[in-house]
Amino acid sequence: MKRARLIFRLLAVLLVLSGPVYPASSRPLPLAYNESTFGSAGAGRNYTSLQAWENDTDVNCAGNSRGEVLTCYPDEVSYDQTVAIGIATVNSSYFRVIRAAPGFERRVVIDSAASQDTQAGVIWDATESNFGLYDLTVRLHVNDDVVVKALFFSGCQNIRVAGCVIGPLVNANSAGCVGMQLYGGATASVTNTVFRGSLGTDSLYAIVTSTTGGLSLNNSVIYKWANGYWGTVAGTGTATNCIFDDNSGETWGNGPSWVTSIRNADGFNGFVDAAGGDFRLKSTAALAIDQGTSLSGTFTDDFEGDVRPYGAAWDIGIDEYRPQTGGAWVWCVN
Repeated sequence: MKRARLIFRLLAVLLVLSGPVYPASSRPLPLAYNESTFGSAGAGRNYTSLQAWENDTDVNCAGNSRGEVLTCYPDEVSYDQTVAIGIATVNSSYFRVIRAAPGFERRVVIDSAASQDTQAGVIWDATESNFGLYDLTVRLHVNDDVVVKALFFSGCQNIRVAGCVIGPLVNANSAGCVGMQLYGGATASVTNTVFRGSLGTDSLYAIVTSTTGGLSLNNSVIYKWANGYWGTVAGTGTATNCIFDDNSGETWGNGPSWVTSIRNADGFNGFVDAAGGDFRLKSTAALAIDQGTSLSGTFTDDFEGDVRPYGAAWDIGIDEYRPQTGGAWVWCVN
């Protein structure tokens, strides 16, 4: 009997060791959390207002040993809303997250028409660290005489943005738009994310950052901006495995440190359909496929959740190329 139990335990261990390998996520969740849903009232979601959820979860997540996660559904074509994150008590284990529901990545569109202050955004955080924003499409359409932002983070640490599409952004006023700004000592990692511009005055800067060492930009795409990156001081960040393509200006002022990234001057032509919003890699994208640097100490998934690497090495950009099977898959709302 003892021998039989021992054999059973050994078989169980072997099954675990030989099981599927799951990617380390670029979209980490709290160790334990309360989950709420966002969408339309008719669909029976817990919240129809992002700000109402934020207000209700301004709690002591760290003390309660439970984070707060808002899972969003595309019950409407888009949501004309903004949300200001702040004052919950968090730590690196128990924090707050706003994400698209699994299976609806980038189908949830937050598209704000609200006027902005100079230190604000569609989604913005002036105090709370460890906040996560995953798999949403964030846009705005305004007529505002200040530079408006999709994302604005000030004074908060360890912000995580992953799997998102930021833009296109529209400001009928010539003041212009910014995809994301880090300010006042904020630090962030941005992974598997597209900053999608239009080359008009609307698309002023994809990223503006003033924090030394504040930004880790990983496997992301900066496409069709007047200026892709503006570091207001030197040494503001690092761009690893990123693609800067078809921008009028790659950088303004100080750029990031570049690690195995494709630059504006490289004339990249490896996206499936960039103009149509499809930033997956074509099989002929030789500049990107197997040309990246491994970041496996941090994450091992691409924007679809597929495991990196596929093949000899990591790919550059949001997509880890693999041969497509089946029909066309719409991954981004145009």
